[in-house]
Amino acid sequence: MTRPATDALHAQERGSAVQSLHRRGVTFVPFRPIPGLACGADIVTRQLPGLGLQSGTVWGNRHEHTHADAGRGNDDLSIHINLSGLSIVAGRGREMTLQDGDAVLLSYSEARTVTRPGCVHHRIVRLPRARSSHSCPISTMPCCARFRAAPAR
Repeated sequence: MTRPATDALHAQERGSAVQSLHRRGVTFVPFRPIPGLACGADIVTRQLPGLGLQSGTVWGNRHEHTHADAGRGNDDLSIHINLSGLSIVAGRGREMTLQDGDAVLLSYSEARTVTRPGCVHHRIVRLPRARSSHSCPISTMPCCARFRAAPAR
């Protein structure tokens, strides 16, 4: 998390313009359009001291956190919550599918890819590992820990 602020950053982009969102500080990781699919993003990000919040709708894109990105010494954690839609998360040689209401805990110290071919409404909470290590032993958790939505009653 780079710059503390209380003002929200909001952006709506389509097609290859989604690639500018990370550079502009609107997203936590770079987005790339998936060839052959309609692509877009409508995202709001707010960065507070010790906490990053992101809310939005994305479609037809992939966010890639590469081995080079992971090697930069950033060990923040993030919880990605799929409100609706389908996300495919790949990391550590594993792949999992998130559906409506599912969430996944990810570490910025590890490479991963999140693919969202269709429309996904999501929330992301980003927290520095140093801040979270006081309350729970997160260092023992895997790169991708999924939390399933409870069945409707």
